[in-house]
Amino acid sequence: MATEPGAIGTLVQNLVGNALRYTPDGGRVTVSLAAEATRLTLRVDDQGPGDSAPRA
Repeated sequence: MATEPGAIGTLVQNLVGNALRYTPDGGRVTVSLAAEATRLTLRVDDQGPGDSAPRA
């Protein structure tokens, strides 16, 4: 995947920053990175309220 320099770092900062911002005090934010043969999967789990907006 070709991206702008620093774009992946910005993405991770935004995901983790939002998780920390919206997780209640005492909550947990978990960040994991899994490597498979041809891809990486980044996962950010938090205990925030989430987004309940309907999807198209």
